[in-house]
Amino acid sequence: MNSLSISNSRPAACFEIFNAQKAGLLTVFMQILTMLLEVGVYFIMESKGYFVSNEIFRMIILPVATVYIGGAIIATFGILTKKRLLITIHTTITMTLMLLTDILAVSIILLMAIGKRSTYLNELPGHFVNERKFYSVLGPFWMYLGAISLHITVAVNMAFLQPLNEFSSSVQVSG
Repeated sequence: MNSLSISNSRPAACFEIFNAQKAGLLTVFMQILTMLLEVGVYFIMESKGYFVSNEIFRMIILPVATVYIGGAIIATFGILTKKRLLITIHTTITMTLMLLTDILAVSIILLMAIGKRSTYLNELPGHFVNERKFYSVLGPFWMYLGAISLHITVAVNMAFLQPLNEFSSSVQVSG
């Protein structure tokens, strides 16, 4: 199947199943759904006692989720009205959050590498999370698995950006 988008001669987005506009709308819907799932999982884990500093995590999780979902809503309006600027705003928000997520993941890896050499760094995770609970579920590599999960989150967002970039390109070409 060699489906072409209506607005340009490039292949349609999303495995050539949808045109660029439908793929963009599906993408922002999936982004919103994914963030709501992540927030839900956080609150379930919080209620089970996995986090020691709930207030600190809430001050980070809720604003990040609000900005991310807000950006997806802005992108939805951008797709529906074919305004490239609105999609670019969401792409910028997503890429910034991806960068911060990767920095956090690398910081966790450095913390694991240096942690045993410094008493402060060795005790640092215990101020934020219940290490015993994470250890009982994920084993001795729980911090490493957390860093991998953050990297996977970035990879998923990279995949989410492809249909949005495809749609932005089609808007730029046609308008």
